[in-house]
Amino acid sequence: MDINLRKHGDRVAISPASYLGGDRFSSYRDICRNGSARWNPELRANLAALESLPQILDQLVAAGFSPNLDEALAGTVKSVASTAVGRIDAAEARMAALAEAGLPLFPYQRDGVLWLSGMRGALLADEQGLGKTCQVLVSTHDKTPILVVCPALAKGVWARETKKWRPEYTVSILNGRGAFRWPGAGEIVVVNYDILPQAPPPGCPDGLVLVADEAQA
Repeated sequence: MDINLRKHGDRVAISPASYLGGDRFSSYRDICRNGSARWNPELRANLAALESLPQILDQLVAAGFSPNLDEALAGTVKSVASTAVGRIDAAEARMAALAEAGLPLFPYQRDGVLWLSGMRGALLADEQGLGKTCQVLVSTHDKTPILVVCPALAKGVWARETKKWRPEYTVSILNGRGAFRWPGAGEIVVVNYDILPQAPPPGCPDGLVLVADEAQA
């Protein structure tokens, strides 16, 4: 049975092409729930974030459905995939250069870097001491503005690790309330949770990468 997927703004609208009965509807509903899709009565479709699309497509195919993507959504998927592949290739080259400079990554760290490089959002939950900081730094696309929010005690760690793994970046550590600002291209701004402004100020740069260290805070 076909499932139609179409682009709706920055989201994906998902709806069956025909009536689904019994177990088929239950399977379809569970897939939408797993992808955090929400029912929109006006559209008569479930709306999901674009980031959920790969998971939803995989589950639809595994359940025996035939997903049909409209032209706009298919174009977006190709564009996102092309960007992800380019960033993964760049991360591979970056790790090769680090290895030549005497800074090889462990295999699990390489896996983490490649996984992060192709993602628009991710939670890296390795145990303490396994090198999450270096994985994040090595995975980040060249000259991308980076905002790191972390406990105050970790700010120096980010400065030290950046100098080791991404020395081409400028690191700016912010101290004191009212000091917050956005990073520029090729810059990492490090700020602790305690001095974050109540609301983000204007001027957030395009392509910003936000890193939440000790994200439970």
